[in-house]
Amino acid sequence: MSPSSNIQRGLKAVEALLALTVMLLVETPPSAAGLPSSELVVNLLLVKEGLGDALGQLSDWAPSDSSPCAWTGITCSQVSVSDNGSSIVIGLDLSNKNLTGSIPQEIGLLTDLQVLDLNSNGLTGQIPSSIINLTQLTFINLTSNLLNGSLPVGISAMKSLQKLDVYDNLCAGPLPEEVGLMTELVYLHLGGNAFQGDIPASYWNLDKLVFLNLAGNKLTGSLPAAMGNLTSLTWLEMGYNRFTTELPPELGNLRELTYLDFSWANISGQIPRELGMLAKLGSLFLYSNRISGPIPAEIGNMSGIWSIDLSNNSLSGSIPPELGNLKQSRFISLWANNLTGSIPPSFGDFPHLLTLLLWNNSLSGSLPQQLGLASSLGHIDVSSNQLSGSIPPELCKSGALWRLILFNNAFTGSLPAGLASCPSLYRVRIQNNQLTGAIPAGFGFLPYLAFLDLSRNQLNGSLPADIVSASELTFIDLSFNRITGTFPSSEAVWTFYNLQEFYAAGNALYGNIPPQFGNVSSLGVLDLLTGEIPSLFGNMMDLASLDLSRNELDGEIPTTLQNLSTLDALNVSYNNLEGPVPTSGVFQFLNASSFIGNPALCGQKVLRQCTGEEHGGKKGKNGGAVAFMIAGIFLVALGVLIVGICCFYKQYHWQIRRVLKGGTSTPTEWPWTLTTFQRLNFSADEVVGCLKESNIIGMGGAGTVYKGEFPGGDIVAVKRLWGSRKPEHMGKDQGFSAEVDLLGSIRHRNIVRLLGFCSNHETNLLIYEYMPNGSLGELLHGWKNSAKRDGTKVNILADWLTRFNIAMGVAQGLAYLHHDCCPPIVHRDVKSNNILLDTNMEARVADFGLAKLFESNQSMSLVAGSYGYIAPEYAYTLKVDEKSDIYSLGVVLLELLTGRQPVETTDFGESVNIVEWVTRKMASKEGLLEVLDPDVGSGCYSVQEEMIMVLRIALLCTSRLPKDRPSMRDVVTMLSEAQPRRKTAANESSFRSRFV
Repeated sequence: MSPSSNIQRGLKAVEALLALTVMLLVETPPSAAGLPSSELVVNLLLVKEGLGDALGQLSDWAPSDSSPCAWTGITCSQVSVSDNGSSIVIGLDLSNKNLTGSIPQEIGLLTDLQVLDLNSNGLTGQIPSSIINLTQLTFINLTSNLLNGSLPVGISAMKSLQKLDVYDNLCAGPLPEEVGLMTELVYLHLGGNAFQGDIPASYWNLDKLVFLNLAGNKLTGSLPAAMGNLTSLTWLEMGYNRFTTELPPELGNLRELTYLDFSWANISGQIPRELGMLAKLGSLFLYSNRISGPIPAEIGNMSGIWSIDLSNNSLSGSIPPELGNLKQSRFISLWANNLTGSIPPSFGDFPHLLTLLLWNNSLSGSLPQQLGLASSLGHIDVSSNQLSGSIPPELCKSGALWRLILFNNAFTGSLPAGLASCPSLYRVRIQNNQLTGAIPAGFGFLPYLAFLDLSRNQLNGSLPADIVSASELTFIDLSFNRITGTFPSSEAVWTFYNLQEFYAAGNALYGNIPPQFGNVSSLGVLDLLTGEIPSLFGNMMDLASLDLSRNELDGEIPTTLQNLSTLDALNVSYNNLEGPVPTSGVFQFLNASSFIGNPALCGQKVLRQCTGEEHGGKKGKNGGAVAFMIAGIFLVALGVLIVGICCFYKQYHWQIRRVLKGGTSTPTEWPWTLTTFQRLNFSADEVVGCLKESNIIGMGGAGTVYKGEFPGGDIVAVKRLWGSRKPEHMGKDQGFSAEVDLLGSIRHRNIVRLLGFCSNHETNLLIYEYMPNGSLGELLHGWKNSAKRDGTKVNILADWLTRFNIAMGVAQGLAYLHHDCCPPIVHRDVKSNNILLDTNMEARVADFGLAKLFESNQSMSLVAGSYGYIAPEYAYTLKVDEKSDIYSLGVVLLELLTGRQPVETTDFGESVNIVEWVTRKMASKEGLLEVLDPDVGSGCYSVQEEMIMVLRIALLCTSRLPKDRPSMRDVVTMLSEAQPRRKTAANESSFRSRFV
């Protein structure tokens, strides 16, 4: 077998050994005369009997005339003719078969096994002690199960074992000393478990080891000089442990290393300069430790390195110019240290550089002007430093740059024109610098640009017309520059399809605010300029914040702004506004500071009585007409009220009389109407027949949910809404019927489908598809209150990939409601109990939009959300919008990450809710890991790393200010970037393939 083309450098020393391993695994077909003994069949069936096989993967394991060598997962080898040419089982590969239960003790009866592969199942319990009887084994792979306990005593009896892989389980206890006696081991992977204590000294005698991974455990103690004995190692991974030590200089003896990872391992001290002797090293990960001191210049001798991450430590001093010798580098991350000095100019010459992360240091000087010219640079973040000089002109020379983060520096000069023609740009943040010149034309035409922040610079010139025709931009901040002129007046260029936040205050823009802003339906925040406030702003029903302060606005405050139910904040201070301050809508909750600096305003909010002279005496001259008009409106309203009462009595007079006489009515007494959105095989009467107490499967603020099973085999969920609505006499485009029609038209894989509804004069029943796995809230929190018969508790959401897929599904469902529905739908009650799971554990958002059903006749406080999920701004605005949904989603993400409920009065201590609790914990590096659910993240460092990425997204979603929260499209994008990939998956998979 020839080696594959993607084998890593540094492994040639073990190729002969690997080839020998593969030869042992070659399958020789049994002869026709070589039928297996009945004893072998019995032993295999005993193994099968001890395993849970819900999908029938082992259905062909059955007594028959056929040889078990043809059974699923069996590899046989033919023995000599002297033994009658019979076959023996040398390989058992049951990986990825969805098997459950524990590994049967009967596995020890298969004494000829050389290969045992049970990876990626749901196996629980301890590794059986009988496994030590398999003395012929050369290969064991038990990764990605739920095994616990320690390794079996006597494991060293397997003298031939070359590969032992128990990665990603729940094994605990001390590392067995006797593993260090298995002198043939070439591959040892015990990472991603919960082993604790010191690493036994015997492990450092395994001189044939090529791969050693003990990462993601709870190991403590020191790292001895004896580590330098493992001179055959090409892969060493020890991160995500709790060592109390420095890195031993003897690591420099491991000259064959291609991968070295001690991230999140509580390492202190300095980086040994001896690491510079690892010339074959391709990846060096020491991030998130307590390492201090300078970066050794000797690191520059690692000529083969392509990925180096020393971030989130306490490194000091300058970046050694010798690092410019790392010409193979693709990824350099030094952020969150105390580095000073300049960035080596040679960084601009790296031919393969893709990512450069230097943010949150004290670096000075300029960026290398050649940066991006020689490589396909995709991501650069040097924010929050003291950098100056001009922005390199060729950052997007390759057309691959997608993320440019330069804020909080002192960059000067103009924006490179090449940035405005960079087709790959997605996110640009260059605020808080000293840039001058005009904004180059072209940003608005970039196909992927979603976020553009150029605020707080000294940019001048006029506003490019293409900025206001951007089709993908969701966030624009040009505020506090020196931009002059007016907004483009042509209505044709105003095509903000996705714009949600626009900031342009603090410039020298003049003239009227373009009325076209009133047509930008998705806009959430507007912070502008001068002129008269257009009354069309009252049409911007998604507007959340409007800051028009310190401009030269004149005229009156449009009363149409009272119609903006989503508006959280309004500031019109320090302008030339006049006339009365409106008193309804958001104006009820504003204080005087929102209006100061406008001497001609009047009304209760500004403590100045309106005298009738605020509009040039118009009120005084026309006071009689106004009074007559008000009286007329009052009389018309009174007439409408009387007519409405009469109509209501006519419609319900018999029921009113019955109630007054003490009678009652039941839902079944009135005729039912069934409205469906697809073909259904049941009737209204059958739906109503489900309304039995024995069928109740849930109850919430909107109503009671029943399970309905019908003779045709259909199973549905029926929600009986609290209160009464009357759809029959409403037009198709209004009221309950119109809203339910809208919800019934929604088709998305992550939205629970509304199949139809039943209604009569008293009650409404919503019919949904049935979700057999119930709600996320019950599965996530309810398992702690239930136990199996043997007393153990099982969390079926213990797998991070399952939780992540649920998070992504919810985000995709909400993004559909916010961005793809017309009109957009705001859920208003996102919570774990409203997220249902189908047979495959895929998330479906339920009860979406139901808040709208109640909006017209019940107070918002009944439908604005659930305690623990409600956004902070609700306390002072009593309004919810899409940013409220995003806050609630952030809480759900925190539930998935921590395993805790939104409110836990006993465990959260001084914190009010999960958001505050996580925020307080985040104050320390130790607290960061403490917030993660120990049932998911404590046993695997790579899982913890993936969870931390999602934790950052959750904290963004739960930002206190709505404007700081991302849009749902941004959330989906960020979650896609955080999708579990296991940072070593590609490299480690290539490595593992040599042992299979």
